[in-house]
Amino acid sequence: MFIRLMRLGDTRAFLSEFNGPEAEIGGIEERFPPRQHRAILLSAIGVTLVAIAVRGPMLGTTFTAPDTAQYLSMAKLVFHQGYVNNLRPPGYATVLASFEALGASPLEAAVIFQNVIGTILPAFVLLVGWRFFTPAVGVSAGLLTAASPLMTMVEQFALSDYLFGVLVFIGTTLLAEAVLRSRMEKDSWKLLAGAGVAFGLATLFRANGLMALFSMPAVLLICAPRWRPALRSSAIAVASMVLVVAPWCIHNLVSFDDPNVASESGVALYARAIAYDEVPPTTHSANGRLALSIYNTSAYAGKPEEAVPTTASLYKALVEEGKSPAEASAAMASLAREAIVDNPGVYLERTAEMLGRYQGLYDPHTLTSNRRDQIAVAREYFLALNPNAKELPGN
Repeated sequence: MFIRLMRLGDTRAFLSEFNGPEAEIGGIEERFPPRQHRAILLSAIGVTLVAIAVRGPMLGTTFTAPDTAQYLSMAKLVFHQGYVNNLRPPGYATVLASFEALGASPLEAAVIFQNVIGTILPAFVLLVGWRFFTPAVGVSAGLLTAASPLMTMVEQFALSDYLFGVLVFIGTTLLAEAVLRSRMEKDSWKLLAGAGVAFGLATLFRANGLMALFSMPAVLLICAPRWRPALRSSAIAVASMVLVVAPWCIHNLVSFDDPNVASESGVALYARAIAYDEVPPTTHSANGRLALSIYNTSAYAGKPEEAVPTTASLYKALVEEGKSPAEASAAMASLAREAIVDNPGVYLERTAEMLGRYQGLYDPHTLTSNRRDQIAVAREYFLALNPNAKELPGN
């Protein structure tokens, strides 16, 4: 069956389509001819059944991380006092608040919602891989989406990461299809607008989505047939994204005198440069002395940051002192920069260590029986956050 799928359809690579003449670029009809409909349907059903089988034992199991508490505390006030800070974008807090308003447990309902998406997403990944690459790529991508330990690990957490990734996938798919249609001299403004909206919604879940403001024009300028149409297409995509994100930025400017999508960058830098690197904060300022007193509550006697969340504790203490969320984040960023300047060797060493860890984790060859493979790493991380967990991905 798999060998047969490899022979079906046009096997030209995605980038070669962008570089080829317009006449050679296949449309959706050419990529999904009637003779392939049965194979596509059976393949989609297959990856969906795999996704259901993988997620069935974990249904109802919710994992949390230190960031989850911040999303939940923000969510509890959304329908009562509004968004009381801009530490994080509003997307995930709104999802949690909506489930709570319906009478459900917000964290459990959010993860079940992610599981539901996780059962249908592999079929769409299959179709996208089939459309832009080859049938073999589509089936492989669908199976990996259905059963990869990394996918199931992210999906089981009450965090914004999973939904952010789904929205980025949607935006990327729409953008790619828009490029192909533009090379066939077909109208693609609706696809471009849809891509901008998808990336805008992704940004409201994680501020990393702002990178699309630069990546969308870059893709269009590189792949579109001519630069002037590429500029017009970029304007449509970027304007659509801005229209989605702008109301939140205006809200933040009016409410917090801060137009940024999120003010958490300083908190994240502190967690990385001090908590993760295990570098004590300096005592040159009152903020530094407060940070050190909280840092010393763990003394890092072999205890990881998730076990003794000193980053979150410092942020809470700074806010309780009277600082706004943006001011607390800025104070933590200042302490982190001081730590990096004072200990550049440690920062570089731990950065290399972190990059090596992620490289190994995402290496497809790590799906083996090795004790440090993807399954083992995923289980280890779950256990670190919830030592009493009985049902873990990979069981």
